[in-house]
Amino acid sequence: MLRLQSSLLWTLTLSLVCVVISSQSANATPYALGTQVGANLGCVPATCQPDHSGDHDADFTILGPDNGAGYVSVSDLTDTYSDTAFTYFAQANAAFGTLHAGASGNYDLSSASTRDAYAAAYVQEQLTITGGTGKGTLDISTVVDGVLQATGGGGGAMFAIITWGQTPGILEGPLQFVLYQNATSGTHAGPLPSTVSLHANFDWDTPYYLTLFLAAGAGTPLSSLIDCNGGDACLTPTTGTGSGTADFYNTMLLTGLVPRDANGNLVTNAQFSSGSGATYSLDGIVAQPVPEPGSLLLLVTGGMALAHKRRRRI
Repeated sequence: MLRLQSSLLWTLTLSLVCVVISSQSANATPYALGTQVGANLGCVPATCQPDHSGDHDADFTILGPDNGAGYVSVSDLTDTYSDTAFTYFAQANAAFGTLHAGASGNYDLSSASTRDAYAAAYVQEQLTITGGTGKGTLDISTVVDGVLQATGGGGGAMFAIITWGQTPGILEGPLQFVLYQNATSGTHAGPLPSTVSLHANFDWDTPYYLTLFLAAGAGTPLSSLIDCNGGDACLTPTTGTGSGTADFYNTMLLTGLVPRDANGNLVTNAQFSSGSGATYSLDGIVAQPVPEPGSLLLLVTGGMALAHKRRRRI
């Protein structure tokens, strides 16, 4: 459902998959947000969405409303399919330093087939760290709060990625990264993480791109979101009734950006400048960007209109 592209794929020990969740180019700005939801309603992985420029394990995908970003959700009540065998819901949202993704589904299958819903979100931010000279190291920490559950043979899976590099494309080019996977069954089954962290190298006063990525999927047996068919979800056809939940909508939150000098000493007076205007510190994300005047006006007028509608309903 999601694919990571890199010019150094030959150096990776895992088969990652390229992001197809946004048509927005990170090369246009020093930051990017993206969200996506979708579902597999019985199509065979590696052949679904043959014209899609990413993975082929879903019948459809829906991007966020704001150029591929923003809150997005889908369910069996809102999609364009009349599939009575799968009741599901998936939702995703993204902000700077904060990601949300969750999916759940209940299936009732009379013949062997697959049914899975998924959600994903990412954020990329350009960061420049000042307060030292030469080279340094940066400890990037996130808290991942969620739950995986399954009944009747169903399944749920998630993955979280942190990358750090000087290339502004979405997960492209030379980069340092950490990938964590978890599932209700298979090789990734086990305790859920409370944190996902990356120890990275950087040069002071030099722009780098920090990317956070979170995905969740649930339904019929699902042991991984990215390990099969060169990047597809690993789906196992099944019969009968069951359910799966992968609820990571609580959040993947950036909680630490701890820089050290070339000797490993903590630099407590380090300053972070961001491409988006968000505020960062040693404790991670501090504040979201301040909306531009035009955007702020839209928020205010939209809020007034909503309040007016509510008053009319009372």
